[in-house]
Amino acid sequence: MPNLQKKKSKLGDIKISFRQVLGTPEDARRVFQSINSDTKRLDKYEEYHLRNRGSDAYYAIYACCYINDNKSNLEELQYTRLNELIELGERIHQLLFSTILLDNEMSHGKKIGLVNELMNIIAGDQIHNIMSLNQGERVENLMSHLLTILCRIATPVKNAGVPSLGLHPYLYFYKDQSFQITSFLAWFSIVYEIHESRMQIHHRKISFKDFTRVRRSIEFLIANFPVATTETVGKFGSGIKGYDRLQIVYKAFICLSLEMEVDFDDEECLNTFILSMSKAFKYINFNEFYVERFLGGYDDAVVKHVVGYVESISPISRSKPKAFSGSSQETENIAR
Repeated sequence: MPNLQKKKSKLGDIKISFRQVLGTPEDARRVFQSINSDTKRLDKYEEYHLRNRGSDAYYAIYACCYINDNKSNLEELQYTRLNELIELGERIHQLLFSTILLDNEMSHGKKIGLVNELMNIIAGDQIHNIMSLNQGERVENLMSHLLTILCRIATPVKNAGVPSLGLHPYLYFYKDQSFQITSFLAWFSIVYEIHESRMQIHHRKISFKDFTRVRRSIEFLIANFPVATTETVGKFGSGIKGYDRLQIVYKAFICLSLEMEVDFDDEECLNTFILSMSKAFKYINFNEFYVERFLGGYDDAVVKHVVGYVESISPISRSKPKAFSGSSQETENIAR
């Protein structure tokens, strides 16, 4: 009863402000932000989303993240396939936030931020296209592409007819029960490149069949060489700041696994791996795993192959992240 009385007393302090706005949706948005600025500031991701009203990303995010309150905003598209758009958003939401993120308690704002980053990987600046006659079709195509890549990563509840790798979330995207957004963005980008036939290692296109063939070795390296992930994130940052560099580490795992069968009980294999990674990523500290200095035989051809590949895909300078993505570091340990 005391708690009930306390809640009732708080209700008396709540103030609701109503304001009629005559004008454009942009005018209404400014008034809405003004009202909220007098109370509680909007989450930075939600605020960015509202500022980009009318863009392809704006409507795609509404469909994927505002599951129970998206129809009125999506109706602005005047799209004949509105119901299909709503269903597509629900399927993406289920697959991404339940199947892959394992129903973690991610805030609404961070869900918006994550979906925006995934669309950035797929379409870049095109997601900022604004209203036009075919915008509904563009939004549906963008969302369909997003769903396809997510289906490649994990098997959805509803069959989408897309062969799935079924990447185990706890191995690929988690550490100590906490979702690691940098790892997820890195693997999403890699799966997207393979799906689009864009990933090449020394002019050889890498297919899902190639990945599956060496998957066991790749997963062994992820599980047994976590220092590569932690030190890359520590050096280059998390989220959008560091996922591009972290995906290079994972691509090196793929490259090395294609060249040889990874077996750390084999001295030459272990030496080849150590030398390849230490030459390709000079910032990674091996002392945590290997106390003794490097000794023994190794496969020089594999070392040169891996190092050459990493050098060919490493950026000369780091590009600055987009303004919306600059705060992704805060989403690294969202499950805590």
